[in-house]
Amino acid sequence: MPAMPLDGKALADHWRARLTARVVELRASGIHPCLAAVTVSDDPAWSVYLRNQAKACAALGIGHRAVV
Repeated sequence: MPAMPLDGKALADHWRARLTARVVELRASGIHPCLAAVTVSDDPAWSVYLRNQAKACAALGIGHRAVV
């Protein structure tokens, strides 16, 4: 079977749209999704990761908490 190239951006956009729709459904039924990220390090790279995670959650309408 030949290799098939994937369009990563299109795939990510597809799943982001599906997730956003699901979050809207959940919020309409009184459920407020939240991602809790447990951190065990003060590594600067981890801080960047958490910041990007929070931005992605905000874009989807999901709450975000960093637990230290």
